[in-house]
Amino acid sequence: MGHKSLIAVSLALTLGSDCFFSQAVAQQFESGNTPPETARNRVKFPKKKLLIGAQRLTVEIAETAMQQRIGLMHRKRLSDKEGMLFVYSKPARLSFWMKSTLIPLSVGFFNKDRELIEIVDMEVDPILIRDKKRPRYRSKGNAKYALEVPKGWFQKYKIRADSGITFELK
Repeated sequence: MGHKSLIAVSLALTLGSDCFFSQAVAQQFESGNTPPETARNRVKFPKKKLLIGAQRLTVEIAETAMQQRIGLMHRKRLSDKEGMLFVYSKPARLSFWMKSTLIPLSVGFFNKDRELIEIVDMEVDPILIRDKKRPRYRSKGNAKYALEVPKGWFQKYKIRADSGITFELK
């Protein structure tokens, strides 16, 4: 058993009986592989072009509860030209977490007029963290849309919240 596996097994033992951790899972952790998410394979995300400022993205649209629950889970990469747009039926304070998300992300929250009101950077959760201990990333105000992109994307393209910038879907 490698060094990473020993650490993972120690963490599992530290967490107590709530956590089942097998040798197979330890081997997957050591090799860097993540078990496939069967729900992800069944859920389809329609794609659209999104224009924000001078930047064009291909975004997957998450409108249904199942699409929103799965989101970007188990993705190993996301290019600077890709993202996921979460669309909600009405504005509300939105809350996100990074369960089973393998890449750090930035999320931009947009109001009902599609104006960017806030940007939050989200980190990958440590392995084996319990759901109730996972950090939540919440919008400070009501938002109707949330755009997830690679972490630092908004900063890289000098897109700031409260600057009047909006997005357009094509």
